[in-house]
Amino acid sequence: MEFFTTAVNVPLFKGLSSRDLELIAAQSHIRTFKKGELLFYEGDDLPYWFYVVEGSLRAYKTSNDSHEISICTIDQGMAVNDMRLSGHQYQALTFGTIEAQEKGSMIGIKTSALPLLFTQIPEFTLRCFHTALISVENYQRAFYNGMVLDAMGKVAFMLAHDLEKFNRLKKQEIAALLNIQPETLSRLLGKLVRKEIIRTDGEIILLDTDAIKSLYN
Repeated sequence: MEFFTTAVNVPLFKGLSSRDLELIAAQSHIRTFKKGELLFYEGDDLPYWFYVVEGSLRAYKTSNDSHEISICTIDQGMAVNDMRLSGHQYQALTFGTIEAQEKGSMIGIKTSALPLLFTQIPEFTLRCFHTALISVENYQRAFYNGMVLDAMGKVAFMLAHDLEKFNRLKKQEIAALLNIQPETLSRLLGKLVRKEIIRTDGEIILLDTDAIKSLYN
């Protein structure tokens, strides 16, 4: 019963028939998490492909000098781990250490059951493919931010594309996500305010979208 209560409004499952949901529920596991909880380590080969139902997670790698390098955030509707095909079997590998930024829950589907579920529920196959594409797009954005943009570009890009998340997270969390110092973030935001590109009034409001985009294009 817990699966049906949790899955009823989740895009991956919404609208599927009761029969389809029963088939998926029999091969699924629901896991809740608390803010700050360390869920998985980089390279973990998990028996479940996890999907975020609510809350937010952070994926990061640890450098040789023990510095945490954020990769991306994993929000509602995104896959937590990578799905890979090894021979005729699916594997769910974690591409980084996964830590909870907010409390929430996720649904895990047994990787060993995916071939059968894909055969029996074609619509579910398409939805999983769509979920995987969303995750890939997020990874590509993280790569673009980390490898191409300077500190101001990273801040501007997040303001333009993830303003709601920017306003929701604490400055320390944003700085960690963008791999910059909190002091650098404060200095750059102050510069944007002085140039009248943004306004800080309890939360950040964009005043000049074109100016923001010019900082990373």
